[in-house]
Amino acid sequence: MIKFFRKIRYDLMEKNKTGRYLKYAIGEIVLVVIGILIALQINNWNEEKKLIKIEHQLLENLITSLKKDSTEIVKIIPYLSKSVKQHNQFINSSVEEIINTSSEVQISEMLFDLWLGVFSFFPRYGTYNSIVSSKGIDIIESKSIKSKLIDLYDYDYKRYESIDLVLDNSYQNSLLPFLNKEIGFHVNANVEHGIIDKNKFKNKYEALQLKCENLTSQLYPSLMQLQNIQKNVNALLKELQVEMNK
Repeated sequence: MIKFFRKIRYDLMEKNKTGRYLKYAIGEIVLVVIGILIALQINNWNEEKKLIKIEHQLLENLITSLKKDSTEIVKIIPYLSKSVKQHNQFINSSVEEIINTSSEVQISEMLFDLWLGVFSFFPRYGTYNSIVSSKGIDIIESKSIKSKLIDLYDYDYKRYESIDLVLDNSYQNSLLPFLNKEIGFHVNANVEHGIIDKNKFKNKYEALQLKCENLTSQLYPSLMQLQNIQKNVNALLKELQVEMNK
């Protein structure tokens, strides 16, 4: 093709046909410019395809990570809900009401429900941190998804962890040692518990009520924050799925 254009140019120059040569030269320049523009457009298309592929991979990784978080949250919320309910029952019931209507086995089950508040949710930051550190967040096109990701990981998760840290310290350093030493209730590594003695429970009931009152103010906010996280995670998962299917 290049030889063909050169031959035409030489023929025109030899025949001294200046007007035709100028037209040809302009046409050749236009063709070169068009060729460059086409090459640039093809390159842009290829780059765009690469970015779309990378974005889809990022979204897929986020979906996988958030689904794991959602599964864990679904397991933990019922535990915290049972614990909150049992705290309130002990706070609002007299020892006589508990002793006269419940067997030692039933009281042990109540204490186990109380113990369930020890469970914590541990968010998975790996995928999100990797995306942020590699500036992958800029590749995600949806502004809504970017905003929700930042709110979830940098605010919701962090706030929950701050609340949970205080709660966990109270359980580990106050309630669990009290249940073990003063009432004789403990849970083993297989999450199995023994049967308590009613007399020990009765003698330490007022102290147990005080423990429950102190812990409720920490446990309830933790449960509320976790329920809010569950709602936000599910909403983000739906939006990510929609974006993936575009």
